[in-house]
Amino acid sequence: MAETQPRFLEAAQLWLWPNALILLVGRKEEVSSVLWRPAFRNTIRSLYLGLQEKSLQDLQSPFRIPCRLVKGNTNPCGSSEGLQNIGSHLSIKLYSRCLYCDKGNGKIRVLATWDLRSRKPNFSDPFLYQMTTLDGHLIRVSTLPFFLTSISIWTQKTSPNRWYEIRPPLDLAIGNPTKNGSWTGTLGDIYRGIADVSFSLSSSPERLKVSDLLRTIEADTLVIVSLKPQLLPQYLVIIRPFTVDVWIYLTFSIFLCGVALWLLEKTRSDLTGEKSMSLSWSIFYSWAVMLDDAPSTTPRYISGQMLLGWWLVAALVISTVYRSALVAFLSVQSKTEPIDSFQDLVSRGSWRWGVHDFVMSGQVRLFLENSNDTAVKHFYKHAEMPNITYGLTKALKGRYSLLGIKRSLQSAIDLEFSDDLGQTPLYLSRTNYHIVTDFGWSLRRGAPYHRLLLYALTRLVDVGLVNYWMKEVTAARVHEVRRQKKDKNIQNLMRNLVVQELMVNNEVILGNRHLIGVYLVTLVGLAVSFLVLVGEKMVHSFYAEKERKLIGVIN
Repeated sequence: MAETQPRFLEAAQLWLWPNALILLVGRKEEVSSVLWRPAFRNTIRSLYLGLQEKSLQDLQSPFRIPCRLVKGNTNPCGSSEGLQNIGSHLSIKLYSRCLYCDKGNGKIRVLATWDLRSRKPNFSDPFLYQMTTLDGHLIRVSTLPFFLTSISIWTQKTSPNRWYEIRPPLDLAIGNPTKNGSWTGTLGDIYRGIADVSFSLSSSPERLKVSDLLRTIEADTLVIVSLKPQLLPQYLVIIRPFTVDVWIYLTFSIFLCGVALWLLEKTRSDLTGEKSMSLSWSIFYSWAVMLDDAPSTTPRYISGQMLLGWWLVAALVISTVYRSALVAFLSVQSKTEPIDSFQDLVSRGSWRWGVHDFVMSGQVRLFLENSNDTAVKHFYKHAEMPNITYGLTKALKGRYSLLGIKRSLQSAIDLEFSDDLGQTPLYLSRTNYHIVTDFGWSLRRGAPYHRLLLYALTRLVDVGLVNYWMKEVTAARVHEVRRQKKDKNIQNLMRNLVVQELMVNNEVILGNRHLIGVYLVTLVGLAVSFLVLVGEKMVHSFYAEKERKLIGVIN
C-alpha cells in the first residue's frame, strides 16, 4: 500500500474534509507509513484493514475465499479441511489513526481483530466514532496583543491543563494577501500551518479561501473620534443670527436700495430742476430704515416714496427675525458642529486626522483603498497612522480626529480619557461605517476540531455569555486602571474641557462676554470714522493748497 497509495488524495486536498469516511486495505506492516501520511492529518475516521503477510502465504494460490464465507454455504469448497486447517494466521486487524490520543500527540490504535474463521466480525461500526475531546492537544494561537485577548489569556494562566499556546505574528499584522499568493500577519501563520487559530478576525471572501471562520461577536463598526463640540466665541454673538451669505446679501441689498433711491430722486429732480438728495445720504437713509431709525424726512417724489414703502416692509421682516434669533443666541450658548462623517471631516479647514494603526493592516485599509467616495479617498490620502493613545491625545487637544473600531476606541476612552464618573470630552460620530459582517476565530482549513469549537461557541453566543463577558471584563479593567496613576497633563486638560461642557447646562446670565461683539463694532466704527476724518483732512489740505497757489498765480 505504501508504494501504491493514490497520489490523487493529496491532489484532491483530502485534508480539507475531516469528516470523510476513509477505508484502506493493505499489509499490516504498512499501517504506520500509510495512516501517518499528510493527506490524512485531519481525517477523523480513517480506517485501515491490515492483513498479515504469512496469512496470505498460507492460502492457496490463486487466492480463494473459503466457502464458509460465502452466504448460504456451510460446507468446505471441495475439501474436508475447511477453515480450521488454514491456520491461526488468517486474520485481519482493524486500525485507526487517533488524532489526539496519547495526550494530544496522536497514535495508531487497534480497534479490533477479525478472525476469518468466524462468520462475521464481532465489533460495531467503526465509522460511528465521534471526536468529543482533544485529550490535551495543544492548539497554537496566533493573534495580536490587544486588550480583550490579553485579558482572555490572563484568565487562563492559572489553569494547570492549559490547552493552547499563544504568540503574536512576527510582523505584528492582522493579515493581507501578498503578490506571490501568500499572506502576512496572523492569517499568514494559519495559511502556512504555523498556527491553528487566530482571534478576532473579520470575514471576507479572500480570507475565507485560506481559513474557516467561527463567529463569536457581533460585527463592530468604524467611527470617528473628535473633541466634543466646543462653545463658539461670545464676541460673534451679534453676527451669529445670520449666516455669512445672508449678511452679504443684506449688505448688498442696503447699498442697492440706497443707489436706487438716489437714481429715482435724481432723475425726477433733473426733470423739475429741483435739488435732489446726495448718494451718500440715500445709502445712509436705506441703512437707517433697516435699523428701524429712519429720518423724519421722506423722499420728495412718489416714485421714491413707493420704493421706501416696500423697503420698510422688508426691513420689518429682517429686523424681527434678527432680534428673535439674537435673543435665542444670547440665551443658549452655541457650539461648533460635530464631526459625524467623512464629509464633515474633510470639509473642515486646517483639520488633521489619522487611522488607528492597529486596524490599518486589515479590512479597514481595503475599505479605504477601494472606496469610490471622494471624501473617503481624500481622507485616506492625508491620513496618519498613530497608535490609539497618541491619536486620542491629539484629538483631546482639538482640530484632530481619529478613525478606528468603535469597541476598541470606546474601551480606550473609558480607560484613559474619562473621569471617575465616566464623563469624557471626546465625541464618537453618530455615523457608523459597517465594513465587515462579523468577527470571530479563524481556524486553519480542515481543522478536525472545527465542530467541537463551533458547538461550544454557538452555545456561548446564543445565551449571550460572550457579550456579557466582554462588558464585565471591560468594566473590571476600567475600574482597575482608574485606580492607578494617570498622565496628569491629560487629566488636567480633560478636566478643563469637562468643566467647560458643564457650563453649557447652567443658567445663562447676560454679561460683558456676550456684548464683546457690540464693543468691537463700536471700536471699528470709531476707527473707520477716524480714518475718514484723516482722509477728509488730507483732501481738504490738498485742495486748499491748490487753491492758494491758484490765487497766488492770479494775483
